[in-house]
Amino acid sequence: MRRARVTERSTLASGPDPRCISGRPPGRPPFGRRRRPTVGPDSAPSSSPGGHARPPLRARQDRRAAPSGVGRHFGCCAAFAPMAWVEAWYGRLDPLEGRGMPHAEAVQWTEERTPAPASAHRRMVVRQLPRFALCWLGIAATWHAILVVESLISPRDALLALAGVAAVAFAAVALCRAHPEAPRVIPIVVVASVLLGVAETALFAAVGANGDLLAFVLMTLYLATSIFFGWGWLPALIVQASTAIPWLLATPYLTFYGPRIELVSAIVLGSLLSLGIAEGAARALRAALLHRRNEVESRRALQASRDAYRDLAENARELIFTTDRSGRFTYVNPAFARCFGVTPEELLGRASDGCLSDHPSNAEIRGLLGVPHATSGPPSPCAFEVRTPQATRWLEASPSIIRDGHGQVVGVRAICHDVTERKELEYERDAVLVREQSARVEAEHVRGEAEEAQARAEAATRAKDQFLATLSHELRSPLSSVLHWTHLLRRRLVEGAEADHALEIVERNARAQARLISDLLDVTRIESGKLSVELARVDVGAIVDAVVELVRGAADGKRIAVDVQREAGAVPVRGDATRLQQVVENLLTNAIKFTPDGGRITVLLGRAGGRAELVVRDTGIGIAADVLPHVFERFEQGEPSIGRRHEGLGLGLAIARHLVELHGGTIEAQSDGPRRGAAFTVRLPLDQQPDDEAAPAPPDLASRTPGTTALDRLRVLVVEDEADAREFLTTLLARFGADVVPVSSVQEALVGLEARRPDVLVTDLAMPDEDGFSLIRKVRTMECAGGTRLPAIAVTALASAEERQRAMAAGFDAHFAKPFEPIDVVIAVARAAAAREPPA
Repeated sequence: MRRARVTERSTLASGPDPRCISGRPPGRPPFGRRRRPTVGPDSAPSSSPGGHARPPLRARQDRRAAPSGVGRHFGCCAAFAPMAWVEAWYGRLDPLEGRGMPHAEAVQWTEERTPAPASAHRRMVVRQLPRFALCWLGIAATWHAILVVESLISPRDALLALAGVAAVAFAAVALCRAHPEAPRVIPIVVVASVLLGVAETALFAAVGANGDLLAFVLMTLYLATSIFFGWGWLPALIVQASTAIPWLLATPYLTFYGPRIELVSAIVLGSLLSLGIAEGAARALRAALLHRRNEVESRRALQASRDAYRDLAENARELIFTTDRSGRFTYVNPAFARCFGVTPEELLGRASDGCLSDHPSNAEIRGLLGVPHATSGPPSPCAFEVRTPQATRWLEASPSIIRDGHGQVVGVRAICHDVTERKELEYERDAVLVREQSARVEAEHVRGEAEEAQARAEAATRAKDQFLATLSHELRSPLSSVLHWTHLLRRRLVEGAEADHALEIVERNARAQARLISDLLDVTRIESGKLSVELARVDVGAIVDAVVELVRGAADGKRIAVDVQREAGAVPVRGDATRLQQVVENLLTNAIKFTPDGGRITVLLGRAGGRAELVVRDTGIGIAADVLPHVFERFEQGEPSIGRRHEGLGLGLAIARHLVELHGGTIEAQSDGPRRGAAFTVRLPLDQQPDDEAAPAPPDLASRTPGTTALDRLRVLVVEDEADAREFLTTLLARFGADVVPVSSVQEALVGLEARRPDVLVTDLAMPDEDGFSLIRKVRTMECAGGTRLPAIAVTALASAEERQRAMAAGFDAHFAKPFEPIDVVIAVARAAAAREPPA
């Protein structure tokens, strides 16, 4: 559409000019070949800059209207998408300035009517030649790298061949830059393009490379020359013919993998496309030159019209100004300048926003002047306040949007009137109304703030009371069971199987209290941002199996079937095994809690979309639609605090969500409603590292059940200030065959180290006087003075990840947070003693 408008306007303005339509100087055929001048009966010969006679007007018009056979075919091919694309390529907003012809040269040519299109095209080719050379060097380097990778050519030969390509390309650049307007420019570029194609053909034939790839290389050369140079169909055809013949001669030495008919079809289509692009580019350049000539004439007429309107504006009493898209003044009349006490020249180029005051009513005019292209529809009249050297004044404007010939917004025009006196009267009237309204609004505001503050305080009090009541219940219930069953056991009121059952109840409730305290600590760490994870390669499948075995007893107690469906093999992720186990345990215990007796829990584990996907689905009480968006919030159980049927503080899912997000994963809940069950889905990024870099697998169950003689003849020094804990550790390790020396302070421990020479040190960290960190520092100092390294294990109530890292950095070999699994400490002592080695 744009091209059609340009051609029509050009014809109506000044008639067809063959000097703008022809792609070369009149009277000279392409590549410098001379021909005899043609003299017709209706035209007189004229001279061109080269001294050759120009053809008659009819002959030139016939040549423009009826191009040669190949040109006619490929001109039609280029008339649509290729031609429009190339026209945009050779000049975006200004076709002549964008690719090859500066504005001054274009204006000079259009005013003097000299036959400059061919010269302009040659200058454009010279400007494009270095870009083409760099582009082709990159393409050639890619092909040579492919040949080197396939071991068809050595890196040295590839570099030599690439150097030859660079020599040809930059030699052409040097020759053309010496005389950028000489007729030999196009032949030099054609010869250089042919040499580049022949060189690649010779290289591929010499090493017996892929002929299909070579054809693709040549097609790339055809398209690149057509796009960069836009020289018409004839030079493009010469390049294609000159490079196709060597390629045909080299086919016996090349290797072809695809069907020949497909290769030939691709070559033909690619050649036709490059010819069409070349012809379209040439026509686009000629149209651009014609457009520039008409543009100069239009500018003259436009300037005359502008002068007439400027005379009217200069003598008007109204304040008139125009701005550009950025809001800067492009014109102000003398009346507008006098209002600000300056000359019109001083305002030109200044931001219009600087003349406006900070009055709120200026938002409309400020937005219109600052972003005029965002305005939809014609702007409405508006009033705004401006700052002048004397005082602020009010202007009422009738603005309008200025658009260019393409309908694009280029600025704003406004005619203003001074309405300062009227605005002052309006202000006085509004001030009275504002004072009356402000008193009422202030009273309403104060009352609303008081009610809102009271509501917030009452809500906070209710939430605190509800939390304390729930916490008290959750702490007292298991504590009551522990105390009551302990009372029966101490008085020997239960024996045999009942005693074993009582011990199970005591242990279960003690673990429930420990889990509750751990959840509260985790929530505290989450709120303070101190909860962290230690990432390593772990198998989610192994974690799921371990947790299922851990909760199977609770599920069997409610006759709940737990069905595990997981893909074979490991499902590796980068994560913290302990925290991921906590996530899975929270989901499974939550499912067991809310699933009635005789229900079913299904655990699905697999891979989906590059992620590990764990689904825990139950047939429990389900989740209401209004509760579902809040299930991962803290203290949320979907039940009122009074009359709850299920224990817990509602922290498990909130902690699970935070832990999953720390691992870069997601967790979501689905439910079809009450009594329809629920499903929780966890997605974690898979670990893509090779299997040989995987972390060692966790020990099997057998490794966690050592015999009673696992610590036989091991001397263990236990340092614990709390008597009950010290007695427990002593009894535990002694039952497994260890020779235990219990002490209660760091000073006693140092004496025991000298006297007994223990094999392993087990110590608490938080002790009076001196702590475990001081002890380990002294132990390691003694080792530096001479002696074997003493394995040390920390058993402490300092359970945070920071404390564990601090202990390991201080020199401990293991860290166990209270309460711990007793068997884990036994295993750690046995392994530490077995791995004991003298210092290097």
